[in-house]
Amino acid sequence: MGGSGERRAALGRHGHGWYTRAFVLLALVSTSLVVRGIFPQPSLALAPPPAVTEFQVPINGSDPLGVTSGPGNALWVADSNDFNGQKVEKMTTTGAVTGYNVPGGQSPSCPQGCVDPASIVQGPDGNLWFTELTSAANAVARLNPSTGVVTTFDVGITPASEPWGLTIGSDKNLWFTENVPGGRIGRITTAGVVTEFPVSTPANTPFGITSGPDGNLWFTEQSSASTPTKVGVMTVTGAMVTEITIDPTGQGLSGITTANDGNLWVTEQSGHQIVGINWMTKAVIKRVGDGTLGPGSLVNNPADGLLYFIETTGNSIGRFNPNDPAPTISHFGVPTAGAFSGGAPPQGITVGPDGNIWFAEGSPKADAGPSPIHALGRLTLGPAVAFSATSEDFGAKAIGASGSQTLTISPGAATSTSRTTPAPRRSPRAAPPAPSA
Repeated sequence: MGGSGERRAALGRHGHGWYTRAFVLLALVSTSLVVRGIFPQPSLALAPPPAVTEFQVPINGSDPLGVTSGPGNALWVADSNDFNGQKVEKMTTTGAVTGYNVPGGQSPSCPQGCVDPASIVQGPDGNLWFTELTSAANAVARLNPSTGVVTTFDVGITPASEPWGLTIGSDKNLWFTENVPGGRIGRITTAGVVTEFPVSTPANTPFGITSGPDGNLWFTEQSSASTPTKVGVMTVTGAMVTEITIDPTGQGLSGITTANDGNLWVTEQSGHQIVGINWMTKAVIKRVGDGTLGPGSLVNNPADGLLYFIETTGNSIGRFNPNDPAPTISHFGVPTAGAFSGGAPPQGITVGPDGNIWFAEGSPKADAGPSPIHALGRLTLGPAVAFSATSEDFGAKAIGASGSQTLTISPGAATSTSRTTPAPRRSPRAAPPAPSA
């Protein structure tokens, strides 16, 4: 009687039970010794932090300005090259480059043709569309990626209006800004028909442009140092909805994009901050910066929900989470000094076909010669963030935060601005003068 059931019960009480209790006790002791540092804890292998790699554009005179992802799982570059006919390039994610000739732009001072492509997007028709900035060209052009044929459209564009920003509207047309005081917002169909629409403040200079979540066009307006800096909102029928005053003085408004939080974000290149605007209320909801960024172009990365932007004064790429109540900025140094310039037009930035962040590097022409820096940079994303051992405390100069900020920058590695001890409230800093248009 009793049988195997009683034997199993007895074994549980007097057999394997003491092994179990001893194992648990040994585990607790071992954990305690590891925590106390008596036994070393094995190190964990972390993925490398995001880092910047540069790829040279091997075309004489190259000066990359705009960049976008496009056909062939490649990067397509608007190149403001004044020394070679190849002014649009295709670059693979491994750095192989193919150049395409862009005709036009000849003048007595530039017989070889000065077109200066500025912004570039893949249109709804699958072709590459780009703006031609110079007064001699003054056009929007289309490149067929299959044939390499470029078609230029200038009829209907006001002479010497210098088209700059470019986006696809909710109506599936291309929309562009005219980068001169009194410039208009232009619409061009995929057949090349152009219509221009005036903005509400004719003295301002339209610059960056994007399609908002409301289906309207949102664009930045640059102004003089003594007049308000604004963002304009226009329907796809060309009617102005409103102008939103961002600051009472000119702050060099530059890029604009819609972020994962559903709001619009704009950069102030001379105001050194990035400003969030609620797309429904049209109210400024957040200001992010540390007073030194010189932010230029920016892009939203849907994969991680972060905003990435070019820091023209830091020669680096910045990023932050727009959903954070008080966003902090991480910085990624670019290896080549002078890749960006605070006084130069902002280079383009985009999410590449490989999911990394790609951006154009350039520099001013040297003594009427080619730009000394001509490359695309790639910020390879990774989960780890490295911190430098040295830092500079920017204190209460941090905008939109109640505490001080610590900024560290090291080439090729991630650094971060992070909240530290509370700082006293101070009066707003004086706004720097806006750059000339």
